[in-house]
This record gives sequence, C-alpha cells and structure tokens, in this order.
Amino acid sequence: NSSVRLHGMRRVNVAVAATLLGCSTSYVYKLVARGDLDAIRIGTRKGLQVTEASIEQYIKEHRGAD
Repeated sequence: NSSVRLHGMRRVNVAVAATLLGCSTSYVYKLVARGDLDAIRIGTRKGLQVTEASIEQYIKEHRGAD
C-alpha cells in the first residue's frame, strides 16, 4: 500500500499523487503551492505528503475540464 495514514487522513507521496492525477511531480508541487491540493511536509526523508481527499476533490472538480 502506497498511502500513509496521518492525523486520521490518508496521504500519498508526490510521485503517487502525480500518477493518480496523470501529471508530472512538478505539476503536483504547483497544485500544492497554489492551494489546489492539501499537503503536509513530513521531515526530510518522507518529504511532501498529499492528502488523498484533496486529490479526489481536485479530480472531481476538474473532470472533463481538459
């Protein structure tokens, strides 16, 4: 399983988030920076963890927007 549960929320790393969204990791960082995805930085080893809920919400809001 590639997700982590933290503070009651399931989170994935940036690479997994990019796969789920069908985009690059750099685009995931942009989405986090502009507030489209919720994420938390966990130390230096685990890096940035993106909430699965925010990924699901982003997909729902942008479905068919291409």
